[in-house]
Amino acid sequence: MSEKIKSRIRLIYGICLSVLVVAVGVCFAVSCVAIYKSGARPFTYESIGAQFDVIRIPVFICLGAIIGGFALAVFMPSGKKTLASPSISEKLTRLRLRREMTDGARREVKYRRVLFAVGAAIWTLCAVPSVIYMLNTDNFYLDAQNPNPSIIAFMKLLLPCVSVALGVGVVIASIARASVLREIAALEAAPKREVVEKLKKNTRVIFAVRAAVLVIAAVFIVVGALNGGLADVLAKAIAICTECIGLG
Repeated sequence: MSEKIKSRIRLIYGICLSVLVVAVGVCFAVSCVAIYKSGARPFTYESIGAQFDVIRIPVFICLGAIIGGFALAVFMPSGKKTLASPSISEKLTRLRLRREMTDGARREVKYRRVLFAVGAAIWTLCAVPSVIYMLNTDNFYLDAQNPNPSIIAFMKLLLPCVSVALGVGVVIASIARASVLREIAALEAAPKREVVEKLKKNTRVIFAVRAAVLVIAAVFIVVGALNGGLADVLAKAIAICTECIGLG
């Protein structure tokens, strides 16, 4: 089978799997909404089992497609072997080591610190109400036969906090990525570090010295072997060992 046909099969499989995953996700969301609206006591084994039993077949099909993807990767591997390009963080680290830090790069670093501090403050504010609610045991001393009111009350408090925290996280990640790209652009335009150039030269000198020492050592070993030095060394080693352990 040609590589072109294999590529088409992998593409079709990827599209089908994506559609299946989205469809199963939508089914789960619809089932959760149906369970919530099923009555005064929605969270029961019967209601949950009845709703999830409806989407059992799509879930099994999706799991089978995922397992089939592993088989497809084993029996129909991609013939293209490309080197992984460095990530943004790796590229930034290399540039920081090789280039001089400019005012623009320092400004972006400070900007991201402030951004992450604001994000941490917002995440803490989102977590505080949930923690306070869970620490108050009175919120959970309800009828053991009907725990739905406590679950619903907790979800009404938790879902807005989680939604805000996730939204803030996505926004901060996008802004931080843009800031990193600006820092990379600023570092790429900056001059190279003189220390790095000196280190490169010193590394070449050290490598040359090590290579010369290795060659000289190999030459002396060969000369000693040809002169009978190995026999002398072996005799002395035997004498020292036998004298140390009292056999001589």
